[in-house]
Amino acid sequence: MTFYLKILNEAHRRRHLKVNGNSGARFLFVWDPKLRSYCYHPANQDEVDDLYRTMGRTTLYIFAPVSIPSAKPAAVAPAGSGQPALGDDARYTLEQASALLAAQLPTREPLTDSLVEQCLHRHIIVTEDDSNETADRLVKAYDKGAKDALESVPTSTRKPRKNPPARRAPKSPKSEPATPPSNEN
Repeated sequence: MTFYLKILNEAHRRRHLKVNGNSGARFLFVWDPKLRSYCYHPANQDEVDDLYRTMGRTTLYIFAPVSIPSAKPAAVAPAGSGQPALGDDARYTLEQASALLAAQLPTREPLTDSLVEQCLHRHIIVTEDDSNETADRLVKAYDKGAKDALESVPTSTRKPRKNPPARRAPKSPKSEPATPPSNEN
């Protein structure tokens, strides 16, 4: 696996960007046309932590981790056959990488009808991509939030008045002013 940090909120304007880390180190993000974003290959976890500490504080860039699998060849092409041999440093397009990842991911079973009904009853939107575990977690979180909201309703500590104010009679409608006499000859 090759691990990159990708800048999500920057359009392609230059060949590279220099980003100052929280520790003062400068990191060079280079435009990668295959990933269509500025990417940096960190040497260790400390560099990743340093860049994530700057996000939203020192810099306005938003970083996302990207891992691209490196394929091991099933059989190495013999020398002189004219076919390039795949190695650990092989580069993939985004479509190839997503296809490799999709092949490695386990297939999900469809959502059960009872979970879909529970989500619909609570106005929770679920999609085909959601798993049963995700829908179950959403339902439990909704129920916990509703329970907490009901328990935390403030109650009045004010005592009722001993002598409530007397009710006033409703006001009578105002009478219309009299019209002045007309001076017609």
